Amino acid sequence: MTYRTFPVLVAINCFVSILCISSLSSQDAPTQSAATQKPVTGEKKIQAPSVAEIEARLQEVKANPDLEDVVKQSLTKRYEEALEAAKQAESYRQLEEDFSKALEVGPEQIKQLEAQIEEAKSESPPPLLDPSLSQEKVEERLVEVRREQAPLIARREDLEAKVAELKSRPETIPTEISNAKQELKKVRTDLGAIEPNDDASTQATIARLKAQFASLEEKIAMLEKEQASSEIRTTQTELSRDLLAEQIANTEARIGSLQERLADKLSRDMLRAEALIQKYSTTENIPDSSETEKAQNLERLLEELRTASESLDKATKETEERSERHQEVLAQYNTISTQFEKGVDSRSLSPLLHENLKKLPHPWDSSFRLRSIKSQISLMRSNLFEVKNQADLDGKRSEEEQTELETLTVTIRQGLISTYERAINELQELEATERSLQEISEEFREYAESKLFSVRSSTSLTPGRLLHFPEAMEPAIGPDRFAELGRLLKRIPAAGWAIMALVCLISAAIYPLLSRWLKKVGVRARHYSTEKFAQTILALTLTLLISLPIPTLLMILGTVIAVQNNTSEWARGFGSGLITVSKSLLAIFFLLEACRPNGLAESHFRWNRTILERLRRFCYFLIPVAFFTSLMLILASATASAETTVSPLGELTRIPLLLLVLGGGAALAYLMHPIKGVAAISSADSPDSLFGKMRSAWYWLVIGLIAILTVLLVAGYVYTVLQLTDLIVLSLWNIVVAFMIYGMLRRWVTIREHKIRRHQLDEEREKRFAESLKEKKNEDSVSEIASTDEVEGEEELDMGEVKEQSRRFIAFSVGLWLLWKLHSLWGGFGPLSDTIGQVNAIGPFSLGEILYTTILIAILVSTIRNLPGILEILVFQRTRIDEGTKTAIVSLANYTVIAIGAIELFRNLGVDWSQFGWIAAALSVGLGFGLQEVVANFVSGIILLFERPIRVGDVITVDGVDGKVSRIQIRATTILDWDRKELIVPNKRFITGTLKNWTRSNSINRIVIPVGVAYGSNTGKAREILLGIAEEHPEIMDDPAPLATFEGFGDSTLNLVLRAYLPTLDNRLGIITELHTLIDEKFSEAGIEIAFPQLDVHFSNQAPAEEKHRSDR
Repeated sequence: MTYRTFPVLVAINCFVSILCISSLSSQDAPTQSAATQKPVTGEKKIQAPSVAEIEARLQEVKANPDLEDVVKQSLTKRYEEALEAAKQAESYRQLEEDFSKALEVGPEQIKQLEAQIEEAKSESPPPLLDPSLSQEKVEERLVEVRREQAPLIARREDLEAKVAELKSRPETIPTEISNAKQELKKVRTDLGAIEPNDDASTQATIARLKAQFASLEEKIAMLEKEQASSEIRTTQTELSRDLLAEQIANTEARIGSLQERLADKLSRDMLRAEALIQKYSTTENIPDSSETEKAQNLERLLEELRTASESLDKATKETEERSERHQEVLAQYNTISTQFEKGVDSRSLSPLLHENLKKLPHPWDSSFRLRSIKSQISLMRSNLFEVKNQADLDGKRSEEEQTELETLTVTIRQGLISTYERAINELQELEATERSLQEISEEFREYAESKLFSVRSSTSLTPGRLLHFPEAMEPAIGPDRFAELGRLLKRIPAAGWAIMALVCLISAAIYPLLSRWLKKVGVRARHYSTEKFAQTILALTLTLLISLPIPTLLMILGTVIAVQNNTSEWARGFGSGLITVSKSLLAIFFLLEACRPNGLAESHFRWNRTILERLRRFCYFLIPVAFFTSLMLILASATASAETTVSPLGELTRIPLLLLVLGGGAALAYLMHPIKGVAAISSADSPDSLFGKMRSAWYWLVIGLIAILTVLLVAGYVYTVLQLTDLIVLSLWNIVVAFMIYGMLRRWVTIREHKIRRHQLDEEREKRFAESLKEKKNEDSVSEIASTDEVEGEEELDMGEVKEQSRRFIAFSVGLWLLWKLHSLWGGFGPLSDTIGQVNAIGPFSLGEILYTTILIAILVSTIRNLPGILEILVFQRTRIDEGTKTAIVSLANYTVIAIGAIELFRNLGVDWSQFGWIAAALSVGLGFGLQEVVANFVSGIILLFERPIRVGDVITVDGVDGKVSRIQIRATTILDWDRKELIVPNKRFITGTLKNWTRSNSINRIVIPVGVAYGSNTGKAREILLGIAEEHPEIMDDPAPLATFEGFGDSTLNLVLRAYLPTLDNRLGIITELHTLIDEKFSEAGIEIAFPQLDVHFSNQAPAEEKHRSDR
């Protein structure tokens, strides 16, 4: 049982512990009951409720129907806290009994363990195996012994961790006792402040406080008993560990004996096989050709067996080495962590931490080894399957029927199968050991980095130390080092010098060619008619090739030096450092070549030339600074590896690092100058750019970083600055890579937009040209229209909402990628990760949660803003989708994004939806009565988007209003009538009411023109004229054909009606006007009078008949 299990078992030791303490303190004191031996509080005994009593009260509260929900929840929470405290008291009491028992029986158990250890040490070597045992029996016994050994190893590791924990407990127990006593005093004060009464809330509070008081009393007693028994338990655990170590050693001896038995038998069989194969190879008269094939098969099996045996031996050796390495890392980790917990001066532990950190296996090496082991296991299993399969195919014959060759073949095959199985088992054990080593190394690395980050590596930098810097550099660049470097260069083989010379010659020959080629590609990329994205990819490749020569030479030189045999630690460190420097210089040279005139950034990305000029100057200054300071740091690291007297974090490292911070910082400050820097130039080009608006902030951020790093270096935090500098440099290069990715993606989108726009313009020109030919038979007007179209096309090539949205989306996506990369860099940095994840910035929310929420909101807003452009670039441009479908897809996608973002946002904030069930119920009632119209319109909007009875651009008639649908939203639809006024119609009307859609299935529409002619006119001729006018008009459809009818006799006219069909609604009113004009002209020419309404009025002098009758009377 370890201390990590205390919260689960902590309770009943009070009685025995207090009794022992009182008997040790005074032999004459009267014996008291263990129940009264609690820590002295100076107050009367507080009787705490038992677990059963608290559970009974809790059930009463839950079952009481008269309590309000809020009161019931409050009482339940208090009783649950009281129940938890009571259970903790019982567990503390149990632990106290265990510690008391350890005091009583510990000495006797220690004697028994010592005797068992001596017995294990004196155990005789494993007895000789019965020679008659078969190979299968020996292998079965070997598996059994290995199975017995596995739990022993696991228990030993557990005891190792427990020993380290027990040794650290005496340092922390006094603090825990003090804290518990302070909490106990506070609980007693809270209890004293409460006046007992029959109120349920008061009773629950008193029960909780009493239970907590009893738990703290038991905890204090348990800790005191733990402190008293600490030495005995530690000794007992160490002896148990030593006993396990002896038992493991004995099992290893038995395993070795069994393996030797197998190896001896297998060796004898292999010798017999070799002799037999030799016999068949030298015998002239071979009785049968089949025997020759069998001999060849035996030879192949024998060779495969040798290879498998070598693999087994290698795996066994590697397992032992990695297991020892694992034990070393674990021991160092436990030792250093224990020293820190004891409060040892961190500065004295800094060199030890740094040294162990350098010796830890690199994560990449461990991952590579694990992949290699897995591939070996897979290969072994495949070979084993083939051998077993071949054995089954050969069939079985009795031993009497087998020849000597066949018998030996079966024996060798069985040995091969056994070797493969053992090798697979050994490789699996090696894999487990390597994985365990990787985990403990990673844990140790994180721990060491977190400690080193806040530890001073050396004393403060003074002027005297600066003056003695040349002396400190002597071990790194003294005459001995130059002599060693000369010997290294002399030992470089001729092939190495030949490769470097070849690189120099090729670079000198092709550099001018590549430069001219890059310039030519840049010129072609600047013209719309010749631009292609393949040119940008070619320019990127050429830029990389131009940047390679110098970094490649350094990399080859470093590799040749590092891989030489019998080289010193200094030489290997120097060679590895040159490889690292070559990678940094490659990045700087690439940025420099990308910013050259007519290069990648200017001709393809269209960056500002002034910015590019400033970037080139930045690179020219940074190259020598980075090279010389990095070279000095390499020499310092290599010297520290070779010379034990040289500190890896001393002046030899601090001064070059200080020069790098000041030099690199000055170059970066020049680049980010608020008046002449790249941000200022960007602000002049794009006033709304956030990068340009914050130019002063960027500049002062650089100045602040330089000041902070300089102060830390002067103060002695060398390792801290090393870590921060690496992270800052990697972050800057990630920013450069992000700009390059943005440039490539934007270039691709721009070229695609140009191509699509040119295609659209060509189609529009052809359409307008055809229309102009129909309307005007004038060649001049045709040319005029064509030239006008060309000018308009060039003007429309730049902008557009889709283009802006697509570019914003690219910028946002690249920014998100950059943010993820920076998070992977800085988030994995132990101290910063702990700070972000643990420090509460606003209420209960940590800084990391707030940052994540802010980023999530930014992603949500940007996605919603740019979603139409995103879908246009990724989906709509590749498919034939009408505008209505596009609008529906965009709307539904917007709502989906909002829903997903809201769910993720509330999840990150820790919202428990189960607590808002009553709110949901209340909202459902409110929605059902008060917001039913809103909900109905919302649901109707969803139906409109799915069923699409109307689409954006459709001409409809609703509530007697004609117009075109301009926008469909989730609650209402906007209609633009012919007066250019917007009509907002709730969506419910489109679902529950009746509407007329003129263009849903097709845009064909009919026009009806009534014409009235005077009585006496020739109606047949009038109908012919009407049909002729309709048939001659270019916009009137031939199918369905126009129709002219004589409808009837009016009051003043003979009523004729012309019915014709139009393909679209685009020019309906204009066509009707043209038809009216033509009808009037044609009728006038034919002498047909278009009647107008007339009324005949007759006057009479005679009185009405009724009035005449009255006058007669």
